[in-house]
Amino acid sequence: MCDEIVGSSGALQKVLSLVSKVAPTDATVLITGETGTGKELVARAIHRRSRRSSRAFVCVNCAAIPRDLIASELFGHEKGSFTGALQRRLGRFELAAGGTISSMKSESFLPRPRLLCCVFCRSMNLSASAELGPSKQMFA
Repeated sequence: MCDEIVGSSGALQKVLSLVSKVAPTDATVLITGETGTGKELVARAIHRRSRRSSRAFVCVNCAAIPRDLIASELFGHEKGSFTGALQRRLGRFELAAGGTISSMKSESFLPRPRLLCCVFCRSMNLSASAELGPSKQMFA
């Protein structure tokens, strides 16, 4: 079922069974586990078996993005919207539109609860968000 995932334990079989159940749905899935347990592999397995498999799979390592740039990385920005914004840049949500976005190390958001709320609402399609710069709503 999942070529990249190797193992035969009962716990792993239970995970693979869940992958089969959630993949054909449009459910938002939270995958948790210790470092190195294969969370990204499970996310990719769900994506490959979903209706979104022909679209992008975008993995975001939030810990690797400086806190001051997280909003710009996730939502994009327009040329001139801040010092150093020399051109328009698509955000990760826009790049993943119609596909899957996987957020790794999301605990990086904990000191910034408003941004976490904004990202959560955006990923759940509860609201639109604006790119940094001119007034323009975008939907993913």
